[in-house]
Amino acid sequence: MRKLLALCVSAALVSGIGGSALAFSDVTEDSPYAEAVAVLAENEITTGRSNDVFDPEDSLTTAQLVTFLGRIAGQDLPPVAEGIVDDGWSGSYMSWALAHGLIDETFEQYAPLDAESVNAVLAAFCAMQEIEAVTVEAADAAVTRGEAAIALAALVEADAEEPSETEEPAETEEPSEAEKPAETEEPSEAEEPAETEEPSEAEKPAETEEPSETEEPTETEEPSEAEKPAETEEPTETEEPSEAENPAETEEPSEAENPAETEEPSEAEEPAETEEPSETEEPTETEEPSEAEEPAETEEPSETEEPAENEDAVKIADVKYTTIAAGQDWGPAIYKVVLNLGVALDAESVSAEKFAASSVRTVPGFDYEKMEATEPAPQTVERTVTDAYVCDENGVKAEEGTYVAVEMEISPAASDAANPFFYDGSLNVPVAHTYEIALAEGETLTDAEGKAVTFEATTAEGFENAVVEVADDFTKDEFTWKAEDAEEDDEGITLTYASWMPQEEAEEASTPLIIWLHGAGEGGTDPVVALVGNKVVNLASEDIQKHFGETGAAILVPQAPTFWMDNGEGEYLTAEDESGRSIYTDALMALIEKFVADHPEIDADRIYIGGCSNGGYMTVNMITEFPAYFAAAYPVCEAYDAAWMTDEMVEAIKDLPIWITAAKNDNIVKIFEGEADAENPMAYNLKLDDDGSAIALDNFSNNLYNRLVDAGAEKVYYSLFDDVRDMTGLYNGADGEPYQYQGHWSWLYVLNDQCVETIEDEEVTIFQWLAGQGK
Repeated sequence: MRKLLALCVSAALVSGIGGSALAFSDVTEDSPYAEAVAVLAENEITTGRSNDVFDPEDSLTTAQLVTFLGRIAGQDLPPVAEGIVDDGWSGSYMSWALAHGLIDETFEQYAPLDAESVNAVLAAFCAMQEIEAVTVEAADAAVTRGEAAIALAALVEADAEEPSETEEPAETEEPSEAEKPAETEEPSEAEEPAETEEPSEAEKPAETEEPSETEEPTETEEPSEAEKPAETEEPTETEEPSEAENPAETEEPSEAENPAETEEPSEAEEPAETEEPSETEEPTETEEPSEAEEPAETEEPSETEEPAENEDAVKIADVKYTTIAAGQDWGPAIYKVVLNLGVALDAESVSAEKFAASSVRTVPGFDYEKMEATEPAPQTVERTVTDAYVCDENGVKAEEGTYVAVEMEISPAASDAANPFFYDGSLNVPVAHTYEIALAEGETLTDAEGKAVTFEATTAEGFENAVVEVADDFTKDEFTWKAEDAEEDDEGITLTYASWMPQEEAEEASTPLIIWLHGAGEGGTDPVVALVGNKVVNLASEDIQKHFGETGAAILVPQAPTFWMDNGEGEYLTAEDESGRSIYTDALMALIEKFVADHPEIDADRIYIGGCSNGGYMTVNMITEFPAYFAAAYPVCEAYDAAWMTDEMVEAIKDLPIWITAAKNDNIVKIFEGEADAENPMAYNLKLDDDGSAIALDNFSNNLYNRLVDAGAEKVYYSLFDDVRDMTGLYNGADGEPYQYQGHWSWLYVLNDQCVETIEDEEVTIFQWLAGQGK
């Protein structure tokens, strides 16, 4: 790799490559970065932000810096470590840099770097590569990509020059070196001195390999070695055939008496044979018995013992397994793998430290620089095993059985490795997700009879089933609607959906219905995505169902094939669209009515509708279109533009109980003035007025609430959060504070029933309130 770099750097500098040769439209020949960028491009350290853009004035991020350095080093990359975003380009380089101490946990993956931070990383890299340190100079606080390119190009050149020094030892191979013990193993070197001291040279290899062992009794079985040390002390005597019988060899009489020695004098009488390389090699080969004796003390016992130890051992191949995922605040996560070993196990022999686990997701990467997906490829990430135990086939812990559950760590900061979905920039789509589960090195299990049990690591071929807890309990179906005036060949609109009934049988009109409308990323034709893309399965939890009395509440989760805000051409509705009406409006209403009609236990006076983001828009769209049908609504971070909301619409819904939820730092559906965070592209920094207060915008949730209040609405409530944080107490950020999610994710508070308002002097949660609403 370094030789290749040296050639490329040399070619680049000699030919004077400038910006134009790079075809980067933003790096011209007169640019101060032109030569440096050329060197990086020639050596494939960078391909630019796109085919023709390098973006030299943009801030350098941690991800970019370590990726450049990793390519310069040319080392093998580790799997993406937990806590690092597996983005398809920088994840492995971040893990590599962390493992080599170039960065630590304080370096955020996509954060811009100042000169001090960059130079600290460069110093560590140069020390690791044993090359002269280089530094970067920055005009402003943040180092630009162009400024970094100058330092990186110098690194490429310095790194490429190193081979000449590292190869020097190879030039010191002289004949005298051939006589050294370490090199007597090479026949070509053994031949050179053989012209004058051939017999001793033929004997030297054996001596130099283990000279001290010639004194040990264990080598008395090897007469040739006994002769060799003696001969090397007096080379001139090795020319005399009689020396094979020379009393000098009486230093080891047992060897002289050994019948094996009778084979050697004939060789000693024919010194000419020692001139042939093949025969000088033969003595070293005949030394193998003595070497075999050495391993006999270290390697052989372990090999000979293994059969005895494993004589009754159980070895399992082709292990089948099932993955188990659950909906989390941040989306679905595979937290458990159930292995079907087919052998009754001793439960006491199963523990977390005995297992190693890795997830293998075949997904496109996502280039955050270009904001586009890359070609699908397997991405292997090590998972931390937190627990292991004998279980039944469903992964439930048991005192005995043939199945083993392996549980792994999950967290919002390292969600990709456990995620059975992939966000392709538009939708969350299920992907191939398999696991490599193996016993840790040197570990074994024990079966019920006390025999050792081992198994081969699981592979993709062993994958049997993917379980998604709670979501699998929902019924999945589809519904097709056609307009009354539709043409005969019109296929209509098909909506998939998931549903859940709290009881198998219930009295007529006894059970309320909760409708949830998904966000933009959960569209498609797989309702499981709509159930766990956001933690919608939590609506079926006891914590929420308890508010609805003995019957509980039914749940309906419709799914649009694209997104609710589709204008009919696959594009989003905008404020310029006159009505803001979804193409799915009538199809969705028809689905709801059909579902209610098919389930007579549903109380038509207690139908509640809500949803988040795109689904929040659809919630407002539905209640303004059909205000008398619903008993209450709960839109979350809703995207219904104020331009579509007429006074007539407000008047129609002002008496409908509505609970609105949003967060001030929502950077997707913006309801407060702010700007993107320079260090974190997912964050949104609020602008403050002279009094230090956030500046509200008159749109979306703010506009809806204010206009309802102004219209005299008495049953409208607004849970407005400063930001979105983990409320479980399980996950913290680097600052030790509760983990902070993107501000758009205010649905977490709703789906966890954490929105609380004081109503008639009593604190109530959003679903506690919802359960009390009716027409």
